[in-house]
Amino acid sequence: MIDVDLYPFLHRVNRPLAARYEARRRAGMQHFLETVDPEKLESMGKREALKAFRRAAGRTTFYEKVLSEHGVDPRSIRSIEDFARLPILTKDIFHSYPLIDLVRDHHLDDAKSILTSSGFSGLFSFGINMQKNLDNTGRLIDMALNIILDIERYKAMVINCLPMGVKVLTNIMLLAEVGVREDMALALVKKFGPHYERIIIVGEAFFLKFLVEEGIRVGIDWKSLPVSLIAGEDSFPENYRDYMCDLLGVEDTVPTKKFVGSSMGVAELDINLFHETFDTVRLRQLAEQDETFRRALFGDVPHLPMLFHYYPHRTYLEESPEGEVIVTMTSPYLKIPLIRFNAKDRGRVISYRSLERVLGEQGRKDLLPKLHMPLVAVESRASNGLDGFHADTVRHAIFSDSRFPPLLTCHFKLALEGSSMCIRLHLKRDAVWPEDYTRDLEEIVARSGRTVTIEPVPYYEFSEGLTLDYNKKFNHL
Repeated sequence: MIDVDLYPFLHRVNRPLAARYEARRRAGMQHFLETVDPEKLESMGKREALKAFRRAAGRTTFYEKVLSEHGVDPRSIRSIEDFARLPILTKDIFHSYPLIDLVRDHHLDDAKSILTSSGFSGLFSFGINMQKNLDNTGRLIDMALNIILDIERYKAMVINCLPMGVKVLTNIMLLAEVGVREDMALALVKKFGPHYERIIIVGEAFFLKFLVEEGIRVGIDWKSLPVSLIAGEDSFPENYRDYMCDLLGVEDTVPTKKFVGSSMGVAELDINLFHETFDTVRLRQLAEQDETFRRALFGDVPHLPMLFHYYPHRTYLEESPEGEVIVTMTSPYLKIPLIRFNAKDRGRVISYRSLERVLGEQGRKDLLPKLHMPLVAVESRASNGLDGFHADTVRHAIFSDSRFPPLLTCHFKLALEGSSMCIRLHLKRDAVWPEDYTRDLEEIVARSGRTVTIEPVPYYEFSEGLTLDYNKKFNHL
């Protein structure tokens, strides 16, 4: 069957018809994902991964050199078992090869967009999109948000507050790109709020906290507005979601017109690789409450990982022996084809059937997701702590008591002072932190098995915080 995409043509000549065409495509894809045999879907991913390898091996100079250096004959890779023997790529390739050797077909003529990494790891890298991949990514974002918030039926607007020039792509929503400017975002919420039935704000989790709290300060009644939040850049504890839902007035029923969720992208690969739905959120909430279920689903993890759906025919995932997620993007419209790429995110791939078995054992098959897609559990980068102490422990403790978050930026530093662990908390401007809050927070953290000293630091005396502009990821160590 020939896959013909009529949308670009229809969008030029008849936009209402183009919108109906896209709606039918979304409905067809959602129906497919809700009815397909899960094993068939995962097999599609394996086939697409092999196709992606063959394209990269034949059309990309750097990858030909990588295979040669590892003694791999591309003709010997015939099965997914053979595929698993291929070398794992890391960000080092961006500094080991000239740009023109990295890109498919040795030219940039059809390159349309560059997405840069944050540099948090110490190495800057990037991904390069062709127009077709941008179109398809926009479609995927629209479909994911339609599944969650029915944006096709309700007039929807998205406000992009992501840093570093990260773009949100959409074909059906009104889009505002404001970056980490809370004043602009709040002005848009005030002006456009009465005219839209869904307003979705996308940003880093703790910037979104700052944004919503600042909105309360300037008189925005969030509970009266149809505002949802999609957090990217880093993970958050489940009680962060509880806190934000309380500020926004998110109902604890499904369906609802509001949602506090997360998605994850990797600059070198694509935006929105994985995303939450109401179903994955309920699973994570159960794992927060039920230790037996948590261990059955995630294994022995120090902190609750994020739990996402992913599309195996677009994003093929494996686990390394070290517990890191290995990603292969299958799109032919990415200029830098990365086969078995390790972005250094720890996690676990969970097949739909594995999830079904665990839920059956727990007597909770009512929580089986509607989408027959596999899931991936991704641990926070903040889990990489200091001296065996995890920064996620602090995040969880901060949001475990509703008195603490309104006084904190939620940025902090871990420091070893001799054998003692000190947590330096960044207070918000003009915040007054009572002494008993320090004792209470130390007691909460101590439940994790580690005695700590809490040091609340006034906003302007927290040296690391003075450079905080939400454009860079914050290093807690």
